[in-house]
Amino acid sequence: MEGIQHGFPQRDDGFDAAVGRLEMLRACLGQRATGEPNDQAIREVVVYNSDPMKKKVWRALVETAFIIFLFYSNLLMGEFERSGMGRKMGLAWAVRDILTTENFLIAVIAALIGYILVEYLRERF
Repeated sequence: MEGIQHGFPQRDDGFDAAVGRLEMLRACLGQRATGEPNDQAIREVVVYNSDPMKKKVWRALVETAFIIFLFYSNLLMGEFERSGMGRKMGLAWAVRDILTTENFLIAVIAALIGYILVEYLRERF
């Protein structure tokens, strides 16, 4: 407790160490979770996913969504090129112009092909 009476060092290390000791003491006394991976409190804070299939599905969704985002951002940039009507008609018009069913189908198909190709290359190399 000497450090607390005389104040903490100028840096945050002393404070962090004191808080760490106090939290360790609270865990030993049963006043808080120990922080092990099996603790429910830790599972709620940290997404602890032991299901590999679920992890693969989330990864596929994130990667295909990113490819779709790139597709639409490329279309939107094209609307504002020299020959595009986006400069004259504005951003709202350009967004309405690119958000069509046909563009969405193209984006999804391209994203799935891109995901399959990247997964194949990832497995191969």
